[in-house]
Amino acid sequence: MEPTQEMSMAYRKKGEDKAFTDGEDGEHIFRGFMRDLFSQALHPVRSDLAEKKEEIKQLGRRMEELEASSTSITSHSLELEKILIEQHSQLHKTLMMQEDSFYRFVVVKMNNCTNETVKEFLILAFHTSATGHIALFIGMLLMYLMTVIGNLIIITLVCLVTQLHTPMYFFLCNLSTADITFVSVTLPKVLSIIVTKDHTISFQGCITQLYFFLLCGDAEVFTLTCMAYDRYVAICKPLQYAMLMRKKVRLTMSASSWLIGIFNSLLHSLIASSLSFCYSNEIDHFFCDPKTLNMLSASDSIYRDIVSGVTTVLIGCLPFQCIIISYVYIIKTILKMKYSKGCSKAFSSCTSHLITVILFYGPGIFLYIKPETGHSLEEDKWLSLLYVAVVPMLNPLVYSLRNKDTLDAMAKVKRYLQNI
Repeated sequence: MEPTQEMSMAYRKKGEDKAFTDGEDGEHIFRGFMRDLFSQALHPVRSDLAEKKEEIKQLGRRMEELEASSTSITSHSLELEKILIEQHSQLHKTLMMQEDSFYRFVVVKMNNCTNETVKEFLILAFHTSATGHIALFIGMLLMYLMTVIGNLIIITLVCLVTQLHTPMYFFLCNLSTADITFVSVTLPKVLSIIVTKDHTISFQGCITQLYFFLLCGDAEVFTLTCMAYDRYVAICKPLQYAMLMRKKVRLTMSASSWLIGIFNSLLHSLIASSLSFCYSNEIDHFFCDPKTLNMLSASDSIYRDIVSGVTTVLIGCLPFQCIIISYVYIIKTILKMKYSKGCSKAFSSCTSHLITVILFYGPGIFLYIKPETGHSLEEDKWLSLLYVAVVPMLNPLVYSLRNKDTLDAMAKVKRYLQNI
């Protein structure tokens, strides 16, 4: 039996005992019954409210703990920030002191470096694996042999066959001489480094290599310019060709090409020999490159930069502009020709020279206009290898395979040797 029913029966019995007695007592009993009834009905609600109040108190205590911990974290973060600021300030002061001491060291070293230089250099050459060195050795040896043999064949043909005693082949003979010297002053040393692992080169040997490298490069530039002028006169002024390209004129042009190269290379060699190399003697290249030597030097670079800029304009840009102008006039003249056979013959006489110009100037121009990167030095070596070894090797092939006169001269020499 439920408590409410028990309470109802108790009150009913009590009311029966006092029935019809006093009306007020009956009302009092009824009110007590209703009060107890509501109290029993609200008891679960009150216990739930008490539990909720306890939960709310616990949540309040938890919130207070979280606020205390957040305050602690904030204070810790502020302390950490102060420590970091102090450390940054100390690090900045340390770096400033180190920079100042390094600057003073460089100044003192520069003052003591004016009359010092190295006795030998280390040519680092190419950074490859052992297998890469073997492949590089075989490739460079083949390029060297093909360049020397091919250009010697061109020189021999021009000297022996009277059919090739023309201004164009006279300049081609000069070009072949420059190519042979070009590869002979650079590639043998690289081959020796790969075989012997000896990277050293004397100071005098480095300056000598620099001299002949610049001499052959300058001579090749002006020889290509002379050949462009020869093609211009032959196509644009054919009636005046014999007079404009007579023997005295072409000898003067050839001698001027070599003399300019001699004086320019001598100037740069004297400047390089007067430089001071105090900090490093490692040349990160496969030969004594002028640009790399300037980077190694501890001497003042103002005058060197001025001389280098002037010679680059006079010896690099002006001849190239003359070649471009010559071919502009050549193309205009060819386009004006009425017969297609004459156009093809005139253009074929320029093809070999044009290919040589592109092969020679292409890598050099890209070498100077390309952006500097993390692998810039290694890329410079491979680009330099193109115009130091690949182009001189291809020149005889271009002039022998693309030129009918050279093929006829080779056939004539072959028949002559067979008859002996």
